[in-house]
Amino acid sequence: AESAPIMTNLQKLEMPKIRISELQKIIIGLTDSQQSKLSSIVATSIVTASSSNTDTNSKELNNTLRLETFAQVRSLEEIKLRAASGPLHISNFEADLGLMAINLSTSLKRLSLLSIGTGVSYKQFEIIAQFKNLESLEIGDCSRQGAANAQTVPINKLISLKKLVHLRIERGEIGREVGSLEMLSSLDRLELIDTELKQGFSEGFIRLRKLKQLLLIPSYKDEVAAVNSEIVDSVLSMAELNLFILGLTNEWLESMNTLLQATSATIGKEGSAPRQPTRDSFPILVNGVCEMFSLKKLYKTLTDALPSAQVKILKMPQSATIKQSILGRKP
Repeated sequence: AESAPIMTNLQKLEMPKIRISELQKIIIGLTDSQQSKLSSIVATSIVTASSSNTDTNSKELNNTLRLETFAQVRSLEEIKLRAASGPLHISNFEADLGLMAINLSTSLKRLSLLSIGTGVSYKQFEIIAQFKNLESLEIGDCSRQGAANAQTVPINKLISLKKLVHLRIERGEIGREVGSLEMLSSLDRLELIDTELKQGFSEGFIRLRKLKQLLLIPSYKDEVAAVNSEIVDSVLSMAELNLFILGLTNEWLESMNTLLQATSATIGKEGSAPRQPTRDSFPILVNGVCEMFSLKKLYKTLTDALPSAQVKILKMPQSATIKQSILGRKP
């Protein structure tokens, strides 16, 4: 951190695992250099202070990041921040985000703020929409919106980002408002991670016919078969897709297996011959009837209907969902 003021020629700062306090010191040091050429800060494994720290004031300081210091590095084109594990605590998030929007609204092209402890609110979406030159945006946790009448992620607030090519949303509820993304003519990559798809979301999805790549890892609560039917119908309407990745967690698949085994046992007790349930089943409504697709059948259904797209169905533990990404994959 002591050498930061003299690193005036540094253009990209990419850090592996780093303590939040050390990251803060480095950025403060860079702000002391008025001639900084730094265009990129990437810290996607930020470590917060140990919970064993008994000094409350020190612990709070070491666990909190301030975006105000990032806003002072006016040459920035890229900011990527994520905690190594757990939430990333950012103090004065809304106010400092507003300061970034004032100082970096024209220069910033790639913004990734993930694992935000307080979540990303409705108002903060409005501030993010002021970064007019964004080409890539990744935000989460989006499960807490902070607006009484906005339970779903307010994706429609992002339609001012006309240069956006890549969008990633982690957690939160996705409704029909996702269709507003059709107004972003440059958008061709969409990632929805651990998002709950509300019934009716397909009304928005089918408007995204120009999407090229889609990564979807849904979080289920109820109406599983109906939601899955909407997923498949929506994806089949995206004629320009060249890559579709559907992620399913081991925990969800196991819950489906348990449910099917219990149903099969009940049928057996009633006198009918119990049918051996297919492992790793995908419940889906077909002509109003719930059917159980094996993942192999689901894959064949998708590949037959999307001959120009590469289709992948991934199984993973819940802890690995946020590690999945379209970036770096070849369609």
